[in-house]
Amino acid sequence: MNSATGDSSAGPRSSDDVEVAVIGAGQAGLTMGYFLVRQGRRFVIVERADSIGSAWRERWESLTLFTPRRYSALPGLPFPGDPDGYPSRDEVIVYLQRYAETFELPIERNSEVKKLEHGDGGRFRLELGARTITADQVVVAMANYAKSGFLGSFTDLLTKFSAAPSPGLELPSPFEWGDVDEVRRRFSGRTSSLRLERGSVTFSFPSLDEGWAVWERTNPPLLALKSMLPAEHYQELAEQGKRLMREMNAAGNGRLVLDSEYLQVVARKAPSTG
Repeated sequence: MNSATGDSSAGPRSSDDVEVAVIGAGQAGLTMGYFLVRQGRRFVIVERADSIGSAWRERWESLTLFTPRRYSALPGLPFPGDPDGYPSRDEVIVYLQRYAETFELPIERNSEVKKLEHGDGGRFRLELGARTITADQVVVAMANYAKSGFLGSFTDLLTKFSAAPSPGLELPSPFEWGDVDEVRRRFSGRTSSLRLERGSVTFSFPSLDEGWAVWERTNPPLLALKSMLPAEHYQELAEQGKRLMREMNAAGNGRLVLDSEYLQVVARKAPSTG
């Protein structure tokens, strides 16, 4: 498999050892792939579903974006059609597939990451069933983290140090979409069926200090707060973050192992009969 049409079942390939491994072939993962291609990096994008941008295929057919095409494009490829018009779900699906093909992104479908750990020599190991990918860097380009597990608890911690939104403002963050009750509330009366499927992911590091160092370099909300908060407030956040890691550590041999969950949301809307 050497392009966006590949499948992990196609046999052995050099992507088992890469500079960067990207988890998720949605908008974020494809965008990351675009910039990695421009940099000439050796990388692979792994996607648990059998298609690119799979989340879009599970939304109802009548869905239309609330941003015009001129603002809906990914870097390097304009969104086709009237730039002031609003694209449909199917247009987004076609666009994402075309984006992957245009830049010949190395995407491996049907490749679910079961475990992510920081191994010897400072490199990462991604376990995909019977197969392992080794990478210098990993980008987790997926959303819908559940409330339970480390990621949900860490998000609650970040929220404590973030500025409160304006009264009445609803922020549809990936973490809110990972809350079962919140998802059911938002879809109430809008779908004919709603299926919620839980998954899990494990992060493993040689030590707590190394785990925090990696987190501090790669977690976007944490990076943002580090640049925004006064030094003493960020130091307090860092101390509480390390304490949280220590409390949720599933290992007892000096290593740091953090388990977390994510939520797959599949919503369908019955065709209109009117």
